[in-house]
Amino acid sequence: MRTPDRGEVRDFLKHDGWILDKPRSTDHDHFTKTLPDGEILITRVSRAGSKTMSSGRFKAILADQLRVNEAQFWTVLRTRTAAARPEPSPDPEPRSLPLWLALELERRGATAADLEHLDQAAAEALLAHLRSLHDR
Repeated sequence: MRTPDRGEVRDFLKHDGWILDKPRSTDHDHFTKTLPDGEILITRVSRAGSKTMSSGRFKAILADQLRVNEAQFWTVLRTRTAAARPEPSPDPEPRSLPLWLALELERRGATAADLEHLDQAAAEALLAHLRSLHDR
């Protein structure tokens, strides 16, 4: 497995949209990236020139800090575009009933807990059933 030198790691971070934190009095630069779901990734890169890292260390950094695989890493360097990471799926819209239907069911004795799991078709069927009981 080919491993990158520090310059290639820095290029990856630049093209992938990482932000350099304020300088610290250490021999490493610290970078952060906020993913679309709000998770914050953190990594650091030595200021020591073009030294390369072991393949085991590279794999660990990819998985634990950069959250990409090896192919994605090299693709970012080749294309100079950010890595494609999965977008979080939006929260599903809460199920809701038309207000008139919910109010009519509650007026006929249904509780909020009864209505919580009903879709509109089931709520309309329940209303029809409650009306038929009342009409007897």
